Amino acid sequence: MRTTRKISIAMSSIMIGSIAFAAPPEGKGGGKGGGGGGGEDPPAETFVPAIAYKVETAKYEDIRLSNVEGDQSCLVMRVQKSNAAGRLRGFTYSASRKRLAYGLNNDLYLATWSDDPCNIQIGSSPLVPGLPTYGTRADISNVDFSPDGSKLVWALNSQTDDETRDIVVLDIDAGTPPERIETGFNVFDPSFSPDFADSREIFFTGDNSVGIRVVGAYNLDTGATRTVVPSSGNLDSSMAVSNPDPSGFVRIAVRDNNSELLQQHDAQGTLSEALISARDANLAYSCDNSLILYRFSVNWKNVDVYLGSRDGTSAQIWSSEDLRDPEWLC
Repeated sequence: MRTTRKISIAMSSIMIGSIAFAAPPEGKGGGKGGGGGGGEDPPAETFVPAIAYKVETAKYEDIRLSNVEGDQSCLVMRVQKSNAAGRLRGFTYSASRKRLAYGLNNDLYLATWSDDPCNIQIGSSPLVPGLPTYGTRADISNVDFSPDGSKLVWALNSQTDDETRDIVVLDIDAGTPPERIETGFNVFDPSFSPDFADSREIFFTGDNSVGIRVVGAYNLDTGATRTVVPSSGNLDSSMAVSNPDPSGFVRIAVRDNNSELLQQHDAQGTLSEALISARDANLAYSCDNSLILYRFSVNWKNVDVYLGSRDGTSAQIWSSEDLRDPEWLC
């Protein structure tokens, strides 16, 4: 049975001055020399942002945008760890609505842009301020837009048991308070189904009442919960979901930590792609779902990001930097 609660939130503020916004895109090299007898250099290629990701160092955390080739990027946001701004949590994009949502400390923010996604505008106050904390911070590391960009979903620690997490849905367009939904699972990584308009389902990884981890689906209209991928070893808490497709195509990617293989299932839980060796389920499907960007580590120290076909073929190193939370700008 569906159990929901409206979240009570207290107002707080954000230090806009502690965040550095993007300058015009700067290339990372890769230019091709002319050498044509003194002629003019060829014009620089137009920068087309396509992939978002997070970079974390000892001093700061960034959200950046890159082109598909990976040789040009721009800085969207930088949070200095030494400043009062605190820590950058999860983020998600809706390119159709020109929206970027991200967690900063215990607040959830909404940014927008006009023509250039490298240059965002942030409101003077958080979209959802003062989220309840677990320990010293709110756990809003995984947040996701609905396909139409009107809603957000994330997991939040239960009001009754700090050891469990509930699904939280926020209807941005309606302007209503966030709705907390108890599913009976300890939810880790909720994501809207690509066909949410028809299915009304939210996929999630979660532990059931006896601690067995599965991939589940919650119906926002009926309150029904079903198991999509039963436990088959040691499923990771993270997962990735494909992008909307007119054909109804759906893929749910989750990693078995025992075999270290990435599984891709359809909406009914059928294994639908070849198994891929991956560092985690921290991956991203391209806008047409033909490509995936995923992380792989040979020794668990140096993590490379690979770009390849959805079935794992034709994979090549896209970046040797330890990038986090890749997401295509769809």
